[in-house]
Amino acid sequence: MYEYLYRTIKSHSDAYLAASPIINNRDGVFSTFQIGNTIYREGDFMSMEEYMRLFLNFQIDSSAWNKLYKREFIKHGFLKGRTNEDYLFLYYNCKEWYGSKVGFVMCETPHYYYSRRANSICHQDKNHMDTLLVAVTKNCIEIIDDLNSWNTSLLPIVYRRIEYASLKANGQMILLPKSEEKYPEECDFIDKVIRQRLSLFRRGMSLMNREKLINFR
Repeated sequence: MYEYLYRTIKSHSDAYLAASPIINNRDGVFSTFQIGNTIYREGDFMSMEEYMRLFLNFQIDSSAWNKLYKREFIKHGFLKGRTNEDYLFLYYNCKEWYGSKVGFVMCETPHYYYSRRANSICHQDKNHMDTLLVAVTKNCIEIIDDLNSWNTSLLPIVYRRIEYASLKANGQMILLPKSEEKYPEECDFIDKVIRQRLSLFRRGMSLMNREKLINFR
């Protein structure tokens, strides 16, 4: 994987980042791990500005583990103790090169296999909300606060993501009441986001009518 990505990144003088598609392996069943509508095509190059807009908008993966980076690209490391840390890692580093000629180059041959087992410990608990949604919401709030200081044009994109994550988490809290017993701080956080930042949640991704009714009754 890394040899192939290394050759690709070396072939583009302005490429500081190379990536290939991800293959999802769920109990031996293989499929493309697709995020959004972006197709990896060999040698396609995009600016960091274009790539940031795509991954903030959920139109391409924001995973750190299917990529190779030039040393110069990384100005910020992973934040200690955070979940959904790939999203923040790419956001802060792409921000450093936003508007420059530095960019991102694609490989169309998959090299990374994302293996998941249905009976793994991560997928056994069906009685509580998915705490990854809480992490996504927290990270979006941090990014929104940062964007307010340098690029407000990207705010509507992040609004859609925080809307989806926070409302879905809130819906799970209602449907799975044991969540508040196991994750009281996380549930309190989501409740405050819904109540105090409601003005953000009028312009984003559409949700099921039933979930809208539950959250806005």
